[in-house]
Amino acid sequence: MIGMGIAPKPEEMTGDYCVATVGANVFGNVSAGVGVIYDRKGNIYDLGEVGVGRGVSFGKVQVSAGEGNIPELKNCIDTEDYISTINGTSIGIDQSNGIQVGISGTWPEGPEGGEVKVSLPSIGVNGSIRKVECIGNLYGKTEYDDVLSQWEK
Repeated sequence: MIGMGIAPKPEEMTGDYCVATVGANVFGNVSAGVGVIYDRKGNIYDLGEVGVGRGVSFGKVQVSAGEGNIPELKNCIDTEDYISTINGTSIGIDQSNGIQVGISGTWPEGPEGGEVKVSLPSIGVNGSIRKVECIGNLYGKTEYDDVLSQWEK
């Protein structure tokens, strides 16, 4: 997405990180999804989330992409501080009307952040819990590179 100009390069971001998710309605108002986050330092994070919503979704598949901000990141000096601030389990609530705006916080006591995403048309409120884990850096090697290289042999 960066190469195609759809997503900004880390050094060109206006927010602290970019996020993209794809999810599906599992049953009723429960959804599950996966996604990716990358931050200003080029760190890549694997994201999994489960949500419960109230409202109307106009499709079984949910796609969203946008930017997020965590004010505490402004105090982080090195890459490890950045990673440990974004990594972890967080809970959040989103309000959606085509544009999805949400706030989240790391559980149980951690920094709060906010996200603005464009999502497939849906109207309502969604509460979610998500797990975020750093898997590498855009400018380095990820743990998935080893797995992919084994498949190529």
